[in-house]
Amino acid sequence: MLDQKLHLGLTGFFAGGREFHRRSYELLPATTPESMYHLVIKDETLPAYFDLNLSAEYQIYKNFSIFALGNNLLNTHYEVQQGYRKLGAQFLLGLKVAF
Repeated sequence: MLDQKLHLGLTGFFAGGREFHRRSYELLPATTPESMYHLVIKDETLPAYFDLNLSAEYQIYKNFSIFALGNNLLNTHYEVQQGYRKLGAQFLLGLKVAF
């Protein structure tokens, strides 16, 4: 009976270091208006990370259930893209009603 009412989920993924080219502009002392900006291209590597997520849902009635979600449970502060940080550990509890 419990196997029909309780649904558990586990996801985890590992991403190794990712190399990318960062383009930025530097403001230099200008000798002419055309030489004010200088394009700089740098090769950088984002660090590797492991992300772990858990979910649980218990069906109380046919169309009513409660659930709990846990995302980034290792509280890893990583970036999928340079400059866009992932949030730390997140938890969510709720009720689900199906019509």
